[in-house]
Amino acid sequence: MKFEKRNLDPVMITINEVEYPAILNFRALSELEKITGKSFHETIEAFTTTGISSLKLMEMVYVSLKAGGVDITLDDFMDIDYDIQLIGHFSEKMTELIVRCIKTEDIIVDDDSSINKKKPAKRPTKEPTLTTT
Repeated sequence: MKFEKRNLDPVMITINEVEYPAILNFRALSELEKITGKSFHETIEAFTTTGISSLKLMEMVYVSLKAGGVDITLDDFMDIDYDIQLIGHFSEKMTELIVRCIKTEDIIVDDDSSINKKKPAKRPTKEPTLTTT
């Protein structure tokens, strides 16, 4: 039996007036864990509650672009000229991807920290917002 790969609808991220597809899939989440050294649950939880650093946001965008088929290295991506409006654009697009992921896949955001191991997983009660630190 042939494996049926599900095609995800990407969000389009504009960088230097060019649109690129970005998706959140297992490949993106795996890469994010390799880059950050943290579980994707921790990163998504922080994104949807307390906020994440601009660096973490950039890492999320990078892995989402890679998963969307964009041929780019992390070094090349990190060399993009800093622009506060671009950070806002990245934040909006990552929020869109995460909200889509949570709603369509019924993902429960869970905190992996040892302090909270005995607490049950919790579902976000509101739309995620990003606060960069």
